[in-house]
Amino acid sequence: QISFPKVCFSGPGASRSERIVMLAKGSGKGSSSRAGLERPGGKGSTASREILVVGAGCTGALVAALLPLAARRRQRPKPQVAIWEWGRGPAGRMTSFWTEGNGGRVVADVGAQVISLEDPQRLPRWMQEEVMVAENLAQNNERNPEWFHFYAPGGLPSLQRASLAEAQPTELHFNRRVMSLKYSEGRWWASYSEKGRRSPRSMQWQDFQLVIFAGTAADATQVPGISESLAPKQLQSLRQVRYDHRLCLALILKAELAALVEKFCDGKGEVVLEKSPIYLIARQDVKGRSNDHAFGLVLHSTPAFAASNLQSAPCLCELTW
Repeated sequence: QISFPKVCFSGPGASRSERIVMLAKGSGKGSSSRAGLERPGGKGSTASREILVVGAGCTGALVAALLPLAARRRQRPKPQVAIWEWGRGPAGRMTSFWTEGNGGRVVADVGAQVISLEDPQRLPRWMQEEVMVAENLAQNNERNPEWFHFYAPGGLPSLQRASLAEAQPTELHFNRRVMSLKYSEGRWWASYSEKGRRSPRSMQWQDFQLVIFAGTAADATQVPGISESLAPKQLQSLRQVRYDHRLCLALILKAELAALVEKFCDGKGEVVLEKSPIYLIARQDVKGRSNDHAFGLVLHSTPAFAASNLQSAPCLCELTW
């Protein structure tokens, strides 16, 4: 059992319904009866680890950092932890876009815009140097006005990187996806594939005592082995999770346009538009990101606009400005 800080990432694109599925011997439904499965392994198997954390987004990275902390509090040895992330780096749904220019790097958050806490004293210590107080935010129904909100000058993925640095996992793999889970001989066996290696012969197996799946509810129910290990009520809860989608456009503008954008936003860091396909305009130059030549501006669509145009969204990437 781990006590998690009440931390959420708010703003359009934030995954507020992310679930943690923990699989261990005797958990859920019928896990103890799966010991008769044929043991995977063979040529592709590797050395065992105690805990596998699937996902290096805000949830997975934070869980990985809290595991050794919980062990120290209980005067137990640091657990061996492996982290597998399908993306090319930590972020999950709280990602950032960046580009290099004459004045240095320009960063734009394209998912959540702030990190929000009910009690700022519960911000993990390893994140404290990565944040600054967020002021003059837009009023909307997605943020609790009584909570405290913070920007991440280095981009929200910097918080995930800080958590991973605190976790010091035994293994950290990006571009790796869990394909299936099986319980055999008292261990959880996880098969995985890696980007660029599509051949079935490249399938690898690794065994763990505990698996923590820190991804979306939809992804959890699609991994063979998770559904069979959960109770009906747990499965029903996962399948009832619904996500809203947004389309996001990050603009990199010349510095001389900053005054016009500030005036349009009435001096605030954000502005919410009414009766427009664009719901939120978020300035990135107010997040402690200094650059004399350019700045970022992020546009988020409404969920309704995204639902109607999500399939054609890849075509937007081909536009030139």
